[in-house]
Amino acid sequence: VKVGVADWDRSEFQAVINLPVTEQGGLKLYAHRDDHDGYIDNNYLNDDIGGVDYKQLGGTLAFNLTDNFDVSLTAEYIEDDSDVGAYANFNKFSDLPCLISLGGFPAAGIPPDASGAPFGSGCQEFDTESDEDHSSVNAANDAETTNDFYNLTMNWVLGDWVLTSITGYINRNEELRLEYDASQVEFLTVEAEQDYEQFTQEIRANGSINENINLTTGLYYWDSEYDQFQESFDMWYYLGIGFGPEGDLWPGAVSQKLDGKGDNTSYAAFASLDWQLAERWMLNLGGRYTYEERKLKTYVPGFTLNLPDGSSMPLVPNGPDRKFDDDWTEFSPRVALSYDLNEDMMFYGSFSSGFKSGGFFARTQNVNDINSYDPETVDTYELGMKSEWLENRLRFNATIFYSEYDDKQEETIVSLGDGNVTTIVNNAADAELSGVELEFTAQITSGLSGFLNYGYLDAEFNDFIVSDSDGNKVDNSDLELRNAPEHTAGVGLDYVLDLSFGELGAHYNYWWRDEYHTILNNDPAGLVDSGGFHNASIDLSFGEHYRISVYGRNIGDERYARVVPIGIATWGNY
Repeated sequence: VKVGVADWDRSEFQAVINLPVTEQGGLKLYAHRDDHDGYIDNNYLNDDIGGVDYKQLGGTLAFNLTDNFDVSLTAEYIEDDSDVGAYANFNKFSDLPCLISLGGFPAAGIPPDASGAPFGSGCQEFDTESDEDHSSVNAANDAETTNDFYNLTMNWVLGDWVLTSITGYINRNEELRLEYDASQVEFLTVEAEQDYEQFTQEIRANGSINENINLTTGLYYWDSEYDQFQESFDMWYYLGIGFGPEGDLWPGAVSQKLDGKGDNTSYAAFASLDWQLAERWMLNLGGRYTYEERKLKTYVPGFTLNLPDGSSMPLVPNGPDRKFDDDWTEFSPRVALSYDLNEDMMFYGSFSSGFKSGGFFARTQNVNDINSYDPETVDTYELGMKSEWLENRLRFNATIFYSEYDDKQEETIVSLGDGNVTTIVNNAADAELSGVELEFTAQITSGLSGFLNYGYLDAEFNDFIVSDSDGNKVDNSDLELRNAPEHTAGVGLDYVLDLSFGELGAHYNYWWRDEYHTILNNDPAGLVDSGGFHNASIDLSFGEHYRISVYGRNIGDERYARVVPIGIATWGNY
């Protein structure tokens, strides 16, 4: 059992109970509860937002039914009513919430107070209620998610071989409400719901062909279905398309509904062979052949009139159903060779290829621009060593790698005019990543240990060509890749002191990373400065089953924001 309390009225509870049923098996029950009020103040709502409300319950029943056959069944339920972040206002003067609050959009003129928000409050520059500790949104990003998970694993021992069956099932429902205007301006509220169902089946065999060769091979099947619905409010009032004051309407009177249903299917066959070539040489050969199919059904969305009495009626009917279907095949090989120089040092090299699935970007109102994008592939080469020194008191591992991405998937936002935008995913880029990773761990004394990690990453686009709104080709190859800091480092110490009644532990670590971009076009708003994060804890263990801990995370209170521009508004999370 674990019980914890922390800032923001946070409380956490975890428990695991193991119940033996017979000599051949038993039952494990587990629970997790995490709750806090929110870490961002909202003076408009006079409340905290960004809160967490998470519950998890589960159990595993496992039995050895015979000497050669065992089975385990896991069932888990998750209920997550946590807020989806706490959006901060990063709207620029060109963003519509800012222009609306200034009375500058559309050209026909809408009074600055039409949204009911204070003058200029839609602009980051003038919004005094939004910063790293505050949010000015007029409603929290509420969400309700339930998740049912089931897993059945069976193992048969057949001589020198083990046959394994793994069956999985997931059923998830999500309902959420998001304030994409990130301000007091009632400009863009989206209510969404998604039902998701997934079934997977893997059959795997593992065994020895002879004393030098071990083989793992199998088949894999994956099928998922989803139904996603979203309804967008308020924005249509301001666009001068007949749904605003010119039509004697009000914000929220008109909404647009978008519904899409998808079906994703994948089949794969795989094998991995470990071959002891000689006493110190090991060769691994592997491969996976995958077939995937993606289907999507959606329509050109119409508009709905929402009346004051709570009823609604179609204003502009939906367009006819549109169906999309595409499929791909991929082969992903792997080759690795390792050499044990002695008992304390090993060298290795490897090549592997993988892919990110293709598909459709379905969350767009502009159905006519939906396109299928192909899989993104990556080839990776690694050379490395693992070693232990000074009678295993010092460990040093080093890796150098090179990765080459082809047909890299990138999202681009395209203007449709009248304030409307859409997102298109294309295989727009090729990229190269290379780097070094170093890991040191040391047992300095019997009670004191430490670690030091360092990473270097050189990431760049080779070829990144996109089309602008007029269809002209634009070369973006000079852009920096997102989420790719050049340097990262970590250092830590752990001290353990034996006491007459237990053990006292003190722990400290510091993690630092270089600056990096989070926005595709390297907008300065998405440049995250370099930063370091201090974490520490002290724990006291006594008896055989008890431990008390006091901890601090990000003790230096290092803050940074991840900013997300969506073409018509810009929001972010601290």
